[in-house]
Parts: sequence; C-alpha cells; structure tokens
Amino acid sequence: MEESNEERITHLRQFVISLESSDPARAQAIHTLSQLYAVSLDYPSDPALYTWEVCRIGESPFRSGGFGDCWKGLFYLFLGPSFSTRQGLGNDII
Repeated sequence: MEESNEERITHLRQFVISLESSDPARAQAIHTLSQLYAVSLDYPSDPALYTWEVCRIGESPFRSGGFGDCWKGLFYLFLGPSFSTRQGLGNDII
C-alpha cells in the first residue's frame, strides 16, 4: 500500500531532522517536502514548524493588533504566508 502525502511528509520531516545541515540529501528532502506541501495545500497542525521550514521577512511586523503582531514570511522558500506572534515576541520566535 502506498503512503499518503501526510505520511510521506511526516517521514521526510523526520529524515531532514536526522541530517546535518550541510548534507546534500537534506536539501533534496526539503525540496521534496516543499513540492508535497504545494500539492496537498495543507499543513498538519502538529508538530509545530521548525525554523528551517519558515522564515520571517522584514524587520518589523506589517500589522499589529491588541493580541499580536502579523509578519510576512516564507514557507519552504516559495509559499508566502503571513503569521502572527504574541505582541513584541516576533524577534524571539523566528
């Protein structure tokens, strides 16, 4: 029986974590993960994102509200989400 996209994503994430950042297999696995996410258009709510999966764009949030700051970011270097942090904690999180 073939693995579902969700199972493949879970296994690839575990594989990436086990590799050194300089290992070429890690870059290939991250590329494959980005393709799987693009096809599935879904990200499991658990486990949390790792710092190698998302990066913040800019030095300050583009919006702030009563409960948090909204930042622009990249997910796997090509999907451009916005994400929020508790107000004033953006620099500590990503």
